[in-house]
Amino acid sequence: MQKLCMSLNNLHCIVVFDNFFLSCELLETLYSQNIYAVATVRSNRQDLPVIARDRSALNKGEFEWRTKNTTAYMKWKDTKDVHIISTAFSPSETRHVNRTQKDGSTIQVSCPEAVVEYTKRIDEKRGRYSVTRRSSLGG
Repeated sequence: MQKLCMSLNNLHCIVVFDNFFLSCELLETLYSQNIYAVATVRSNRQDLPVIARDRSALNKGEFEWRTKNTTAYMKWKDTKDVHIISTAFSPSETRHVNRTQKDGSTIQVSCPEAVVEYTKRIDEKRGRYSVTRRSSLGG
């Protein structure tokens, strides 16, 4: 991933990627090159804070966060726990998002800005690269 981002050095841009490529060390290295990042992360990743594996019962819209150096980890409760790591967005910055309840009603819940921006940027990319064929791998 670092090689893929080499041309972005010192451009102060934001890269978005999923948990396959992620490590806290990678985000710190990119940050040192003025490349900011936001990514999903698996809760069992070795270098995450204890709250990542903690099974605390958060209600929809609640979140916890921790920072280390320039990297922030956030766990936000949607339908399931959402785990995000970022050097681009402050964990204390939130927005309100609409969520549909089981009864069909819509409520607004608080959401970390990092989650909102990650989702928005990933959805933009998905819209540009339509996949019309399904893989026959795995069943």
